[in-house]
Amino acid sequence: MFKENLKKNWKMFVISSIAVLTPVIAGIFLWNKLPERIAVHFNINNQPDNFASRGFTVFGIPFILLAIHVFACCCTFFDKKSDNIAKKPLTLLFWYVPTVSAVVMTVIYLFALKIPVNVGFVCIALIGVLFVVIGNIMPKAGQNSTFGVRIKPTLASSENWFHTHRFAGALMAAGGIVMIATAFLCNPFIIIGVVLIVAVLPVVYSYRYAAKHKPAAN
Repeated sequence: MFKENLKKNWKMFVISSIAVLTPVIAGIFLWNKLPERIAVHFNINNQPDNFASRGFTVFGIPFILLAIHVFACCCTFFDKKSDNIAKKPLTLLFWYVPTVSAVVMTVIYLFALKIPVNVGFVCIALIGVLFVVIGNIMPKAGQNSTFGVRIKPTLASSENWFHTHRFAGALMAAGGIVMIATAFLCNPFIIIGVVLIVAVLPVVYSYRYAAKHKPAAN
């Protein structure tokens, strides 16, 4: 299965992997303009609270993200039900980390160059956009072991999977809109609240659906 999936998706895998590392090129180009110590983490007040060397920032962070990307893709390639993943969810799996790499590294470089940027707003808005995208494609994903609400009821029933992901998709899209609309507030309680709701309610819905539609005993 792994070899078959890799052969079928190798072009997308290679291109997306290269895309993860494109910030390295920008970092090399900006090398002499970047400080020796660069802010790589920020608190809710948009203030840096963790720094790294220029070398680790330019090379280390993108390669760590590449490792995450390769791991996620390999998990998909090993999935025996990967053929059930529709084209759009599969595309998201390939381009999620490259998008994060591009946005995160751009923010880090801009801040290092002393160009004003609201880190909290950008990050929260990015998460919101991703939530909206994921929410819109979740109902299109068939049963698989890589993408979606992968719990016992959804994996045991195709109907449960469909209804749970239709509910979860709408919920996630709505949560994403809330995060985008409130991104300027940089309020951690809103983020935590949305994430908890999106993570917990679909699970509750799935188990309730399974209980309600439990086959009658003979």
